[in-house]
Amino acid sequence: MNAINSVTEEQKFLLCRECSLAALSIGDGLTLIRKYDFVKHGYATQAFFMLSIGIERLLKIILIYHHRKNNNNKFPDNAVLKKIGHNIKSMYDSAISIADEIGNPDIYKPLKADPIFDLIIDFLTDFARSSRYYNLDILTGNTNQTDEPLKKWDSTINKIIVERHYKHNPQKSKVTLKSAEAIDNIVNVSFYNEQGEGVNNIKDFYLEGMTVDVKQKYSMFYIYCIVRFLSNLIWYLDKNYYPFVSEYFSIFRLTDDTYIRKLKTWNINVN
Repeated sequence: MNAINSVTEEQKFLLCRECSLAALSIGDGLTLIRKYDFVKHGYATQAFFMLSIGIERLLKIILIYHHRKNNNNKFPDNAVLKKIGHNIKSMYDSAISIADEIGNPDIYKPLKADPIFDLIIDFLTDFARSSRYYNLDILTGNTNQTDEPLKKWDSTINKIIVERHYKHNPQKSKVTLKSAEAIDNIVNVSFYNEQGEGVNNIKDFYLEGMTVDVKQKYSMFYIYCIVRFLSNLIWYLDKNYYPFVSEYFSIFRLTDDTYIRKLKTWNINVN
């Protein structure tokens, strides 16, 4: 059976629509996480929405193409995807197994060598399954067994990022704190940091701000590494199965990590 001819026009159309949605959601999520700080909480929360949606959809596309590969180009039954639900962790583990099955374990090995990636997958899974409406749930009396999403991200992922990548500059800190002292009596500050703690003076505001750039940059980068693995995997899977949807995710297959960390926007034009 010719794989190209065996796909209906409707199947082609729907796969392309789904891939466009997944790619744009991921791109928006990476862009938003690159902008967030303790003042603009909404950027982070919206990033978690877009990333959990985009990565879940990309994983389901991978499962569909894997099923086509092993079942004479047939699509899986809807019940298969419904049973998986929003379990990103389960689908991610399946993607690892698929990479092994097709003989390309190198595309995920860097992820298994660093525990931060499993922590990110666990976080996104928890967010997708139970934390998307955390604020409203708590406000209306629903008992949620997990931490508020941004607080959880900060205490797990950001904690590692700051320990690894933040370089304290004593001279800069000295100048910053001196400036804070000079204007403390004439500036009113009222914010909450990622942990929900009050930031009520200019000194604390400056101290919180010192780690913002490294949190933004490496939150985006580590998530990108996960997406890069998945984008490479769909590239290996779709070679003989039309439509060749891996082109939707080509921007996520970049290999220059230094360049990736410099980018601040991943909004892409996908038709």
